[in-house]
Amino acid sequence: MIGTWDYVHLPPVPAAANSLNRMVSLLTGPLCAWPQDRVLVVANERSLGDLPDQLITAFEDITDIALFYYVGHGQIDLDDQLCLSLRPRRGESRSRLTPKPKKRPCALEPQNSIRN
Repeated sequence: MIGTWDYVHLPPVPAAANSLNRMVSLLTGPLCAWPQDRVLVVANERSLGDLPDQLITAFEDITDIALFYYVGHGQIDLDDQLCLSLRPRRGESRSRLTPKPKKRPCALEPQNSIRN
């Protein structure tokens, strides 16, 4: 579960925080009863850091149901692929979460250019 609502280079999406919190509450509440320790929540992440490893670790042992949820801005990259935007720290390149099926289910890459 990833939510980004406070951006440096894009308009803020304040409703994304509420959407992320409501989705987590739904899944871990009495209706769905998912164990809280099986729900990874990444809220308004400021840096890519070890996020790729966190995601791979979170999904690698799943044998029944796996859910990836993202709320925030999306952008189209130079290869016409949808990228899920994260917020960078000051001095970092803008970052995005983008599917790369040829390499692995998802990968994180720095975004060094803006598509016009």
